[in-house]
Amino acid sequence: MSDQDNHRVTPIRQHRTDRRGAIDDVRFSWRAALRAPSSRKPILALLVVLLSIALILAVVSGVRFLSRLNFACTRDNRDETTCYAFYRQSLPAGCPPDCEGADLSQSNLGGADMFEADLSRSNLMRAELRGATLILANLGEADLRRADLRGARLIGALMPRADLRWANLGRADLRAAKMEGADLSQTDLIAADLSAAGLRAARLTGADLTGANLREVRMREADLSEADLSGASLYEALLIHADLSGANLSGADLRRADLREADLSEADLSGAWYNTSTQWPASFDPLEAGAVFQH
Repeated sequence: MSDQDNHRVTPIRQHRTDRRGAIDDVRFSWRAALRAPSSRKPILALLVVLLSIALILAVVSGVRFLSRLNFACTRDNRDETTCYAFYRQSLPAGCPPDCEGADLSQSNLGGADMFEADLSRSNLMRAELRGATLILANLGEADLRRADLRGARLIGALMPRADLRWANLGRADLRAAKMEGADLSQTDLIAADLSAAGLRAARLTGADLTGANLREVRMREADLSEADLSGASLYEALLIHADLSGANLSGADLRRADLREADLSEADLSGAWYNTSTQWPASFDPLEAGAVFQH
């Protein structure tokens, strides 16, 4: 190892240096408080306690950031200093958790921990978010066009009116996500879990939902025209007034689904399952459309 390597400042070394300096500051403050006149000791002691709390919070925040950094660098097999500079460039100051309106387009945030982060109205176009944790995150009105969210965890995420056109959400976990009015046209949702998600008035024109879990999903007035729902589970799904014209529903599970007033013109229902609890549009004959009745 060269002298230059020994003396270069990596994020871990910098964090340790900053931590030692902060600890020294706290020690100095305690000594000053002990040596102060009796009348000033209570005030100085309070200030030292507050400084100690701030130090603890800073250390915890630093450890969380370094764990995310270590994950990203290890996954991508990159030099620590280079990776640190790139990661810092990807995340503006204070982000996460406060990323509202941030420009994160084309950022590499794969595997990042963005739990409960505020990413509302942020630009995440073409961002790498594969395997990222976005549980309970706020992505309302965010631009996620062509973003890679394969395997991302978006449980309970707030995504009203988000733009997800051409995004890849294959095998993503979107359970109970709130996506009312979101645009998912031409989006890849193969084998994604959207159970109990809210998608009222959402646009999914031409979306690929092959094998997706849509149990108990709420899709009232959603546009699913030309969408591929083959093999998807729509058990107890709410699809009142939904547009399913030209959709592929072959082999889909439609048991207990509510399709009243839905548009099923030119939809492929061959091999789709239904039962006595499935509710169809008025005068629609599922058997004639190729659906299979199950007791």
